[in-house]
Amino acid sequence: MKVLAVIPIALLITFTFGCKNKPEEGTSTLNTLDNFASIGEFKVNICGPKLATSKKPKLLNAHEKLKSVALSTYGAVPSSLHKAVFEQSGEVRVTSNAPVLCSSSMSQSEKNFAGQGNLPKGCWKIENKNVVLVLPEDVKAIRHGMLRLAGYVYSQFLGEASKGKKNGAEFQKRRFNLSEAFKMDMKLKHNGMSPELTKLAASENDFGNFILAESIDSYYCNQETNGSFKKNFPRAYQVFTNGLSSFKGDLGKAFWQ
Repeated sequence: MKVLAVIPIALLITFTFGCKNKPEEGTSTLNTLDNFASIGEFKVNICGPKLATSKKPKLLNAHEKLKSVALSTYGAVPSSLHKAVFEQSGEVRVTSNAPVLCSSSMSQSEKNFAGQGNLPKGCWKIENKNVVLVLPEDVKAIRHGMLRLAGYVYSQFLGEASKGKKNGAEFQKRRFNLSEAFKMDMKLKHNGMSPELTKLAASENDFGNFILAESIDSYYCNQETNGSFKKNFPRAYQVFTNGLSSFKGDLGKAFWQ
């Protein structure tokens, strides 16, 4: 039986809740690799299908007027991530308290990027063994941020939980290869990384988490962001999508595929 290069996402819950140290909770105000790498002007992306799909998190806490937006946006979350985490033990919480709830959830590296895009903050947390995506009561912020936060659940949550576990080294290697491909794309296509990105890259773990999460957002948000990912970061796109043992192979198809 072939051993996949990426830890199967179905093991995410077992790995994480079995760890002695809780994985770092987090947030950022970016969206897709284009925004992350400052390619062009900052863009608020509209992720997910126009209408809600059959996919739903275990819990959805939102005012009635925002439920349809939250559910349709949630349709962009990859099915494997949905089934492994949110279907059984996940919550999407849309609340006016998001900035307060998320104020202590940022690493120092993430704080360096806080405020870009001028959107209200969102974050992910672990509460009573449930993964909670916290989003502000703002339609654009929900559309722009939900998938990205799910991407950070995958990169930070699984990345930390997999350390020392079977196949954990393969996950770390695949994440490292993705971030190295991103660096090469920046060098060859975009005249190198900005001083801010170079500073962030000094922390291999944080940088790898950022690149993986933003790659997930870029690939799964909508067809336009997927196309931009492929065009602007071809080496990173290839690492992300190439083969059953790739991140795309683990996460599954995008909602329009």
